[in-house]
Amino acid sequence: MQRFIIIVLLMALAGGAFISKPTDGKQSFTDFLVAKATRGDTDGLSGSWDAFKARRYADSCEYKDRIFWWSVTRDGQTVYVNAFSHWFNRAELKQEVQSDIDKAKQKASEGADQLNKTRDQLQKLAH
Repeated sequence: MQRFIIIVLLMALAGGAFISKPTDGKQSFTDFLVAKATRGDTDGLSGSWDAFKARRYADSCEYKDRIFWWSVTRDGQTVYVNAFSHWFNRAELKQEVQSDIDKAKQKASEGADQLNKTRDQLQKLAH
């Protein structure tokens, strides 16, 4: 019964990913970049210039249509991924994950130092 429920939930997740994927990844990504660059303000000279730069960047990328997501690559590296109708910046995610890893390493090092101090104190008490 558990396996059946897990299979049904996985199928629902896969179906949601497939249904929410944009049909035209390039247009969706271009719209996303223009909105991000102009912050919704395309009027005026600076807004038009920002929109132009965003469209040029989008035109310089390659788009890969996966079954459940879109990948955007530039210079051979994946820079954005679209999943569940949301664009994720791979560089920002990598930086956040690395920051979390560094924090965990720092806490582990502090914990090891504290453990060593406690061990030394116990050894002194034992003698």
